[in-house]
Amino acid sequence: MVTPEEMTTYLNAMFDRREQSQFVAFLDVTFQDGSKPAIARCHANVDRWVRENPCYETAQGWLIIGSNDYLGLFGSHSVVRTPGRRLADIAPVEPGQPRVRFLEHAGTRESYEPFLEAQFAYFTWPQGIVSAMERGAK
Repeated sequence: MVTPEEMTTYLNAMFDRREQSQFVAFLDVTFQDGSKPAIARCHANVDRWVRENPCYETAQGWLIIGSNDYLGLFGSHSVVRTPGRRLADIAPVEPGQPRVRFLEHAGTRESYEPFLEAQFAYFTWPQGIVSAMERGAK
């Protein structure tokens, strides 16, 4: 369980690092059974792709949905690290939706998961957690 103090420390550090975010190119993939990754299921899509393609790795972090000098809106997200060590996003987006910047989590998968287990997927910061949406399946 993430304490409010841990959440505050983590979000302050994430907000301070937001300029390190980057646009991650979309990689159109097909799973072994012929199906495609599903919209809004990035964590499950990436976990499955990495399981089926062990030369790829999971990279977890946050989409920078909006940010300025005073406020940031972050959404949990997973992408893959290719065999060439580049980040690639296999998650499709709704037609007409733009791709946004990605900020990789600074730490291990184990240190990222408590923030997901806290049932929050979206944060506004540093003015506090204004909106928290319960996550669907991981």
